[in-house]
Amino acid sequence: MALEQVEAGEEKLKNLNLQQLQKNVYVRLSSPLDIPKSGVGRIFSVSNSKSLCIAATSASLLLHPLEGLRETFASGSNHSTPQLSPAAQIETVSHPALGATPSFVRFADAGERVLVGLSNGTIAIWETAKLLACDLVPTAVLQPPSPGLILLDLVENPLDLPEFPDALYSQAGSSSRAAASQSIMFNGKQLALGLVTGEIMQFTPAGEQKDMTVKPEELSAEFCVADLRCIENYVFLATYASSASNDADVSDEDQVFVILRDASTKQIKFVHFPLDPAPIFGFGGGPKQRRYCARLKE
Repeated sequence: MALEQVEAGEEKLKNLNLQQLQKNVYVRLSSPLDIPKSGVGRIFSVSNSKSLCIAATSASLLLHPLEGLRETFASGSNHSTPQLSPAAQIETVSHPALGATPSFVRFADAGERVLVGLSNGTIAIWETAKLLACDLVPTAVLQPPSPGLILLDLVENPLDLPEFPDALYSQAGSSSRAAASQSIMFNGKQLALGLVTGEIMQFTPAGEQKDMTVKPEELSAEFCVADLRCIENYVFLATYASSASNDADVSDEDQVFVILRDASTKQIKFVHFPLDPAPIFGFGGGPKQRRYCARLKE
């Protein structure tokens, strides 16, 4: 398979407007979080279809209407930190079936369900409508496949397969082919895994391997796929980081590529960003942030 690497260029984007609702207002969703530097997680999620957001705290989950969040921002006085009262609160640490802090919170099935991954590897599922009605009993509680596994990521399927969320676990002493990151295609037809060894593996929802992409030749053996996003069927946004460094450290050596695969010609093009297009800003001494990206179409 032919490989090609080029440097990314820049284009001006028209009609992109960002609006700040209120200057110097910080809405507090919970008390300060105690998150270890080596921790991983996604502690905030938004459902636009349900006009809701969910946030994790050190001991519970908080469900908020977006309208209340907007109103609190708009009505807050300058340099204030108002506290927002949740529509529902689920205590996870004291819950007999859960017994752990939430690490991942996600909306799934077009906002109809809430997925929560806990620090002990357990995954709990609630129906959103029942939470709003203060029915806090989870619909299902799933234990990790085997003891001692660490939950690295929890991804919902965005479209046609709501029954196909994906959980990524790791275990100390796992093989060199272990996955370090994952992403599901926007149409739900493909799961991509970024490996510790730097390759990207593509699978169908049934688990059949579709393809594999090697890592850029210029990267040394210690680079893994630390973050992976499926943009199109054969287009990925991949962040490669040194697996030898501390996961909690913000590395200036991360390498960011857009990977373009041509299925007909079997060619792979690596488009390298000379600078990180989304560096971490104003965030030091805490867990390493994940990247956010969006698909923009006219």
